[in-house]
Order: sequence, then C-alpha cells, then structure tokens
Amino acid sequence: MAAVGEIAGGETASVSREKHTTGVLVNISSAAATTGAPGEYVHYAAAKAGIDALTKGLAPEAIGNGVRVLGVAPGTVETRIHADAGVPERTARVASAHPMGRVATPDEIATVVEFALSDAASYVVGETIRVAGGRRGFTRRTRASPR
Repeated sequence: MAAVGEIAGGETASVSREKHTTGVLVNISSAAATTGAPGEYVHYAAAKAGIDALTKGLAPEAIGNGVRVLGVAPGTVETRIHADAGVPERTARVASAHPMGRVATPDEIATVVEFALSDAASYVVGETIRVAGGRRGFTRRTRASPR
C-alpha cells in the first residue's frame, strides 16, 4: 500500500486497524503549519497543523500493522494556487524571504515525497519532513504584529 494525501477520522481507524497490511502513508502538510502564516493564510496554517498532528498520532497506531506514516511539509511552491486565490504575485514576493532566494519547484517537492515512499526512508516514522528552502518563519511585519 502506498498513499499520498490526507485522511479523515473514520478512515484513520480503518488504516490503523487493518491487519497484515504494509505500506506508506505520506500526508502532505505545509511549512505554514509551524509559521502560522500571520496576516495571510492563518486558516490554512491551522488546517495543516492538524495534518501534522494526524501524522504524529497515527504513526504509532499504524506501524504495528506495517504501515509507515509520515508527512512532507512544503514551503512556498511555484504553482497556480496563489493565482487561483487571487494573489498571482505572491510567489515572487515571498521568494526573497527564503534563504535560498527562491521558492520550490513542484519537482523538488515530488522528489522528497518519492524518498518518503521509498525503502531509503524505511526508518522514518511519525515525522514531517520540512521542505522550505531554509525558511523557518515570517520575516515581515503584519498589521497584527506589535510595533
């Protein structure tokens, strides 16, 4: 079994109780889960923090049945998501906040997911791999920030 994505409560129980199953479940989170995304996507960050908690909590339940659970938390990625949300210039704007001076490509994130699914990651369980180009938090002030 190999799965990439997010699962909900009812499905969580069936994955962890399924007997004689082996495989990997990779939950896709976001670096925003640990930054909080103040002034921009707080609701998104909160939802992704829930995915991190699901990864951490489900891992010890599922590993007994041979299912590794881990997560991948991308930072900003060059996709259409920001344009579709009405902020097409966002990736260019936040690129300078990354130590690498750019955002990730989809292929860079896919490579980490591929690693997570591989035997090379066979001892990685319950962890969320952050793929954010070295970015740890927000570097600009938001309206809600103290002066």
